[in-house]
Amino acid sequence: MITLRNTERVVTIMHRHWAVLILPIVSTLLIAIIPPAMLLTIASISPFLIVALSSTLGLFVLTLLWLILAATLLTELVFYWLDVWILTNERVIDIEQRGLFHREISEFGVENIQDVTVETPTFLATMLHFGTITIHTAGDKSFIVRDVPNADRIRELIIMTARQATHHGGTFQVGTN
Repeated sequence: MITLRNTERVVTIMHRHWAVLILPIVSTLLIAIIPPAMLLTIASISPFLIVALSSTLGLFVLTLLWLILAATLLTELVFYWLDVWILTNERVIDIEQRGLFHREISEFGVENIQDVTVETPTFLATMLHFGTITIHTAGDKSFIVRDVPNADRIRELIIMTARQATHHGGTFQVGTN
């Protein structure tokens, strides 16, 4: 997928923070629990209605709902795992999964980095130490990566990598500490 150049070394790989999965997981579980809870409530009110609702058609609809929910949650997990930023000593590579079969890959050299901004937009982001990183390049472009864990530390790493790349002709060795 991504081929590194001979002098290129990976500095860090960034995924979104795990907390962004909480809302899709909780909402999927709630939606999955609602139909059986409704059936139990109806059964306590009228045993005759439960017989009608638990027919083959009712079970088919419930199973279909659960399959759709599972596919939706699986899609969220795939997007979470395949959206990635790779910082090397020479460039930043942004791999963004737009759809199940649609991926965009863009990159820019670290020597073009002009400014790196970190924004911590919510209380949850502050408590769990994640944020949005915006990288401004020399070409008046901005690259945004959302929900990065330890965004302040990643910002410092990007700045350090850009400085070392410009001071050492674009290449340097990453320490093993």
